[in-house]
Amino acid sequence: MKRQRLIIGAFLIVLIIAMCACDNGSGKNDTVIGNDVLMLGKGDEKASTSDREDGVVDIVAVITGVDTSKKTLNAKTVVLEGNHSEYNASQKEYALKYSGSTDIKDAYGKAISAGQLKCGNIVNVVYDSNTDKIESIEISKEFFEIKGVTGVNVSKTGKTLAYGKSTYSYSDYTLAFDKEDTMNISDVSPEDVITLRGIGNKVYSITLEKGHGTIKLSGYTQFLGGYIEIGDSKVLKVVEDMSITVTEGTYRVIISKGDVTATRNITVERGKTALAEFDEYLQNPAKQGSIEFVLKPDNAKLYVDGVKVDTKELVALTYGVHTFTVVATGYDNYIATFVVDSPYEKLTIDMDNNSSKNESTTKQNSSTKSQTTTKASSSSTTRHQLSTNPSTTSVSNILDKLFN
Repeated sequence: MKRQRLIIGAFLIVLIIAMCACDNGSGKNDTVIGNDVLMLGKGDEKASTSDREDGVVDIVAVITGVDTSKKTLNAKTVVLEGNHSEYNASQKEYALKYSGSTDIKDAYGKAISAGQLKCGNIVNVVYDSNTDKIESIEISKEFFEIKGVTGVNVSKTGKTLAYGKSTYSYSDYTLAFDKEDTMNISDVSPEDVITLRGIGNKVYSITLEKGHGTIKLSGYTQFLGGYIEIGDSKVLKVVEDMSITVTEGTYRVIISKGDVTATRNITVERGKTALAEFDEYLQNPAKQGSIEFVLKPDNAKLYVDGVKVDTKELVALTYGVHTFTVVATGYDNYIATFVVDSPYEKLTIDMDNNSSKNESTTKQNSSTKSQTTTKASSSSTTRHQLSTNPSTTSVSNILDKLFN
């Protein structure tokens, strides 16, 4: 018997401690079941005039959940100043019951069902603590609701939400929802589409309507330096390791550079990465040779395939036939064609003499050099065709072509 008393006593102590903890809890995440808390303040002289003596109370709250099967809804009170219910002096979450007779309306006074209430709606609730039922619930007309907001930049330090020319503040009591789940306000991206609800310049609830995902590119090296268009509003230069954040949805992606254009239809899901593949446009890099040009006189200018080049550095040219033009004051232009077919070539053009010679006689590998020297007359425009491959063209053959 004594042991039973000890057990009962211990249980009562734990119960008292738990009840005290509930009564003293002022945190914004406190959840209270219907009548237990709504009865508090009944007959309290300090209660706001909006709390009625008959046990019916008016509160302003944000919907945090609706269970139509159990006919209950959860709502967190909005912390407000001024002539409001005492329950709006702090933020607590209530689990409230409704019935078939509960009057439910939208912001325009039109009757709606409980299932049409969404997380984030700010509502005026009239609750009868005697019957432990909601008498009426209406989406509040006092609070603004701005839908389809995008391009929002969140400042965690300043606790502001800025988009376009508008800036709103939020607080620790502001609630944010991704569908029926709560989310951190700092997770809102400029690519998201959201709904803002509040009063004045203060936001009390945020609902994420469309989230964001990422587009990664594959096989796009040929398009580096070109442009990529995503949908109708995003145009970016193509760079290496490209990752593009976009609003969830389906996009027409166009990537282009020069005369080459590729198109893809890409679907981006919230929080996921979609791959845009362009691998069929990959090209094997063309073989190139490095040409060392030596010009005489030193102030001569060189154009290869019509483009001026700096002869102080090696000139990279693709394998094949090219045309160069040498221009110098006091000399007629010197024009010749030549073939690039090795990793390195040295080509000397002398404008002071009337002969041309190839000083190399053997084709060598990439670690060695072959050298061609040409000399042109200053009295007329000279056109020649030279080969940088001395293994197939001898010095005498070059001279024969130049002067016969």
